[in-house]
Amino acid sequence: MAERETFEDAGYIRYSDMLDRLQQRFPDIATRRVAQIVAAEIDAITGGVPPIVPAEVETGASEMLEREHLRARPDGEVA
Repeated sequence: MAERETFEDAGYIRYSDMLDRLQQRFPDIATRRVAQIVAAEIDAITGGVPPIVPAEVETGASEMLEREHLRARPDGEVA
């Protein structure tokens, strides 16, 4: 089994660049399948929980939650 890197020691690459490199290396495999395999590997490594996300994710989620909160009825149901 491979030794796991710490978060601080792990290298990061752009997702789109990685897909491009893999697609160039395996041109006979559909892009959709390459993306499926990458998603499965991400899930296997992270357990489905990404260790980092773009800061905009929090901003967008906060905006969506605020709208949901404002629509909520007093009885806890969402309108």
